[in-house]
Amino acid sequence: MERIQYGCFGVFSYNLFTAAIPNFDTNTTATGSYLGVTADDIFEDADNNVFDYTKDYHLQDPETYLGMDGKEVGIYGGALGCKPGAVPSNPHFSSATIAPTTDGDGKLNVNIKVIAQ
Repeated sequence: MERIQYGCFGVFSYNLFTAAIPNFDTNTTATGSYLGVTADDIFEDADNNVFDYTKDYHLQDPETYLGMDGKEVGIYGGALGCKPGAVPSNPHFSSATIAPTTDGDGKLNVNIKVIAQ
């Protein structure tokens, strides 16, 4: 079985590891974690362990790899999971159309679209 040295200590809860037997320091545990997952079976569209914004990092089997809260593990899971396209979770402007000049009455035509989670 493959053993990978992580060189860290503590409690790892609900993580996904490619190592079948992670080689932690002696005071480290991995509770509720998923061990020995084949790297090619984790993400929808990731390869070579190189991050790329054009890739899809959703889990192939999100219903299989669940965290303590019952939601998928990884960057899209949990209470504050990431949104595709790195969209912020707080309310934000998604588009704004602003006229280049005011009208005859001095009014400026503004149309702003706001998105909230």
